[in-house]
Amino acid sequence: MSPNTRAATILEQFIEGLDLPILAYLRETQVYVNAAFEGKTLFDLPLSLAQRELEQWDYLLNWIEKIH
Repeated sequence: MSPNTRAATILEQFIEGLDLPILAYLRETQVYVNAAFEGKTLFDLPLSLAQRELEQWDYLLNWIEKIH
């Protein structure tokens, strides 16, 4: 879901009401579809194909590493 849509705004307000952090917004992109079709993840793809998506995952992965 694009963070600039009405639906995203409503969802964000709902999540904030639950006092939960929003850790990342992930784009809807064919990169995920193409990777899955090849039996791969974003992390298996060349950086030139997945760099933008990997940047979006970076904060989320760092957060997960911090809590474990």
